[in-house]
Amino acid sequence: MTTDTTPKMVSIWFLVGLILVIYGLILTGCGVYYQAHPELLTQKLGELNPSLWWGSGMAGLGAIFILFGR
Repeated sequence: MTTDTTPKMVSIWFLVGLILVIYGLILTGCGVYYQAHPELLTQKLGELNPSLWWGSGMAGLGAIFILFGR
C-alpha cells in the first residue's frame, strides 16, 4: 500500500478566482456601507453605488473562475 505524497498543482484560474472573490467581497462591503450612509456619497451619480455593483460582479466572476479551476 503506497500513499502519494507529491503535492498537487493549483490551477491559475483558481488563484485568479480567489483574488477576485476577495476583492469583490471588499468592494461589496464598501457598497453596502455607502448604501447605509448615503450622506457620504459626494460624487456625481454616487446614488448609483458602483462599488456595490462592481463588487458583486467581481465576486460572482471569481466564483465562476474557482468552479472552473477545480
